[in-house]
Amino acid sequence: MFWNRVTDTYSNYGFKHVGLLLLLALYSAIGGVVFRALESGHEEEHLTQIAATSMLAKNDLKSNLRSIFFNYSLSEDMKVILTEEAIKSYDAKMGTRIINVENDRQWTVWGGLYYAGTIYTSIGYGDISAKTTGGRIATVIYAIFGIPLVITILNDWGSLLFILMQKMWNRYLISCFDWMASIMPIACRQRCRSILPSRMEESFSGKHHHDDGHTLPLKFVVFLLIFWVMLCAAIFCIFQPNWNYATSLYFFFISLTTIGLGDIVPDHKVAVLSFLLILIGLSVVSMSISVIQVKLELLFNRIISSMDHDFKNNLDKQNGSAKSRDQSVGKGTPSDEKKPTQKGHPATLGVIQQYSNAMKFTDKLLLKFMGSHRKKILTDRYDEKSKLRNSWTQTDRRGFYDMSVQTGDERQAKGIPVFEDIKSNLRFGRKKSYIYNVGD
Repeated sequence: MFWNRVTDTYSNYGFKHVGLLLLLALYSAIGGVVFRALESGHEEEHLTQIAATSMLAKNDLKSNLRSIFFNYSLSEDMKVILTEEAIKSYDAKMGTRIINVENDRQWTVWGGLYYAGTIYTSIGYGDISAKTTGGRIATVIYAIFGIPLVITILNDWGSLLFILMQKMWNRYLISCFDWMASIMPIACRQRCRSILPSRMEESFSGKHHHDDGHTLPLKFVVFLLIFWVMLCAAIFCIFQPNWNYATSLYFFFISLTTIGLGDIVPDHKVAVLSFLLILIGLSVVSMSISVIQVKLELLFNRIISSMDHDFKNNLDKQNGSAKSRDQSVGKGTPSDEKKPTQKGHPATLGVIQQYSNAMKFTDKLLLKFMGSHRKKILTDRYDEKSKLRNSWTQTDRRGFYDMSVQTGDERQAKGIPVFEDIKSNLRFGRKKSYIYNVGD
């Protein structure tokens, strides 16, 4: 097909790497257009409002200063007091906050801990940063050692969570689902099967697969991650009373994905405590990656098993066709081995594509994340099985029939009956003996 040629050319000439870059460029262009369309109107309105407020505040300040300095009945002390009030009024209208040195310090103990957390988690909100040369050098050195340490912790916590959740799933949750399935009506079971993970579907359908039935479902892990994000957003609403739930949810998602825009930041004391919640959330992400790796391993093994099963079935079919060819040789009819093979055999198609056609959507999605090395192993194994099948067919079977027919022709030329002897002696245990005896 034309599309298969396009995909083969795409893979053989290395267009995949350029295609990914073009895809990123297209995604960037889409993001730029969408965000500009959503935010440009609000920005224009905001800038217009700031310009109007600034003009109004300046006019009020000029009017107040004019009335103060041209009022000769006021004393000098009164003019100073009125001028200070006019300036404060101007600052209030412009939204300028009066700085208090003691209360507005950022580099406190909590501020230092908050800054350290933004470095080793690689979030970097940007509301606090080092301004001195020594502070910037220390930031680089701190990040070099801190980021690998956090990655190690996340891998360790992710593995621990995976083991704990796997045990809970096997010991408690599966039994719970089986019990629920036993008391539910049949109609309710069918409804639940469409929305529950695969292992739950087996419980509600009464089918149990022991190869991957006890593996933690990916849907359950995604549900756990969403639940953790929503729970932490509710916790932030408690410690940040001025935040609503949508703001808290937005902040935690931006923090968990390590985007860290910094447009919304909690108090430093609350933020230091939030890093623990963020680390746990990142550990859940690490656990999700572990589950995906396990699922890929199981999918790889299932494809290998399918190849072996197909290979055995093909041999059985060829044995069945071989028996029919035995009968055709006895009747003097030509063998099927000389018939041309049909085009479009599944072997000409991609091995991965061939086995992915019968997969579920989740397995097809997982197959996209399988590495090229494993896919090459599958292709090589398929080719190996195909060579074994072809060699068995062409050498052991076809060679025998050709030799039988040729020697039979010689005997027929001499006037010796052939086919009745072939039918009576054509057995797997007497093949070579019969041929060599005829040749003699």
